[in-house]
Amino acid sequence: MVSWDANSGKTPEELIHRLEALPLIAEKELAQAAKDVSNAGILGTISIMIENSGKGAIIELDSIPKPAEIELSDWLVCFQSFGFVLSVTQKNSEAAIALFKEREITAAIIGEVTEQPTIILKNGPESKVLFDLKKDKITGIVYKPNMQLL
Repeated sequence: MVSWDANSGKTPEELIHRLEALPLIAEKELAQAAKDVSNAGILGTISIMIENSGKGAIIELDSIPKPAEIELSDWLVCFQSFGFVLSVTQKNSEAAIALFKEREITAAIIGEVTEQPTIILKNGPESKVLFDLKKDKITGIVYKPNMQLL
């Protein structure tokens, strides 16, 4: 398993400045959902977040930012020490990306949420279903509107 260290060599002030990005995005209501990139890697993390929403996604592999020295296949399953996936409306995407960039954090639109409950990977003109969430379970947790908390 590959791990990416995004924090070593940074001052406490730099780290705090970077960490403020997500609370600011929440305060400004720029995102509908967010999840840290976990040990499942970026594709697994996106799939977990999307499964929980009852939606689907198309992920453009060529749009995923990565360090030049890491192969895409390794980056997709890598634990990123400071990586997040956000669901942001098209209207708010520029503001969210700008907020990350002013904190020297790479951010990009890498896909879109769809109503069809499938996770589709696109690589140029080719596409492949990674998960069909009607049949495949990742966590098995799916949001159901009007649920009551006990």
